[in-house]
Amino acid sequence: MNRSARNPGFASVMGMIYLVVMSALAVGFFTAVDMANNVSDNEQNIHQSLMAADQGMTFARYQLANITLPAGAIQPNLMSTIYSNLSTAFNPTGSSLNPNLGGHAPTTQGSGTTTVIQFPGKSGTSATWASADAQGGQFYVTIAQSGSNLTVTAVGQDTNAKVTPISRKEVMQYYLTPAAQIPYGLVTGGSIDVNGSLTVSNAGANDNIMSLGNPPIVASATHTATIGGDVSYTSASPNWTGVKVDTTMNSSNRNFSSHVHQLASAILPTIDTSGFTQFALNPLTQTSYSLNLAMVNVVVPANTSVTFTDCVISGVVYMEDGASVTFNGGTINGSIVQDPMANSGSITFNNDVALLPVTINNMNSTGNQLLVGTGVLPSNELNYDGTAILAPTASITFNSAGLVTPMSVAGTVVGYNLVINKNLTLAGALVGISSGIGSPVPLSINNTTSLILNTPVVTGSLPGIDENIYYPLTTTYSEQ
Repeated sequence: MNRSARNPGFASVMGMIYLVVMSALAVGFFTAVDMANNVSDNEQNIHQSLMAADQGMTFARYQLANITLPAGAIQPNLMSTIYSNLSTAFNPTGSSLNPNLGGHAPTTQGSGTTTVIQFPGKSGTSATWASADAQGGQFYVTIAQSGSNLTVTAVGQDTNAKVTPISRKEVMQYYLTPAAQIPYGLVTGGSIDVNGSLTVSNAGANDNIMSLGNPPIVASATHTATIGGDVSYTSASPNWTGVKVDTTMNSSNRNFSSHVHQLASAILPTIDTSGFTQFALNPLTQTSYSLNLAMVNVVVPANTSVTFTDCVISGVVYMEDGASVTFNGGTINGSIVQDPMANSGSITFNNDVALLPVTINNMNSTGNQLLVGTGVLPSNELNYDGTAILAPTASITFNSAGLVTPMSVAGTVVGYNLVINKNLTLAGALVGISSGIGSPVPLSINNTTSLILNTPVVTGSLPGIDENIYYPLTTTYSEQ
């Protein structure tokens, strides 16, 4: 029997079946590979978009860190103040815009607390993008108000995507650090130069310190610095010889590194004493005052030196340019401040001088003779508590004069050059601000000195100190 005659075309049918199967497999493989490529492209696109958004958030963080807001800028003028600061930062000369924004100034939508700031600014109704990198990443940033916080949204995209770019967002809130909450008990623009010994301890406040000097602390095996909390610094080459942190840990302790923190940069408080000018009422005419003399809101004339011995002063001791004051005992119920235009000055404390909150309750009860002023403070002056000394261009020296008990200071002290030769008890922070106006000057510790930090007398904004700066609230970070 002839088998080929019984199955005509069988080989052709099987060949066609195999061809169809192989073609389907080929199409399937091609589709799978193409889909994998698309998924890979999308993943890369998403990654690049998030990287661009991260660049935008970093850019926004830098800009907000360089905005210092005066007290009272909070609601409803917050957004207009921030917009004005950003516009100046992006266009400082008035003639050329920040190249990072592609020549586009910030824009706003809405008004008051519903204002939304966007940079680069919109072009009509369309978003304008800033270049994030050389690989096609772009971003724009919006800032909206949420109470006293800001909600910052950074949107990124990758323009090199093979399909339509996929945008991704990073969202984070920024919170305002009030003036009173300078996050350190001791701050200095120069090194802390320990020629005796220093102990910083906490009695209800903040015993962390920040030094922008190089090195941050100059100590030795015999001239030691014992810090109750942590040390933050900007120096690239710190030297921790003679330094203890968290009270007991020296540099050989394995946990020492968790208590010292290198900062990429830091901003010192901005001092503005113009608010105190209204209380500069009574110019002094003598070079010395002594023995139970009482005075209110006094002015030390420019380029003069005045000595106070056991006097009671209420309100403000207002120092004009070049003025020098020396206190030999006595009480100050208020603040010592420099004129906003002062370029130099000096303040020296001999014996114990009590720097207390603003009040005149003790004036008559102690039998002091009222020599200068009316004895009545302006009603709004009682609100100017919290800053004991604001002298950003003056040297301030605390001398021991053989007394062991700490000198009590009810408020924050700010000076250009600080020299501490005795124990101090502060209800506030001690700030040496030299790096803001010239070469950093060390904060000098020349004797065995104990700095005890008590709870600040004021927990709200500090008059004369503009330290309202926005910091990221990292717990609110999200990706979308």
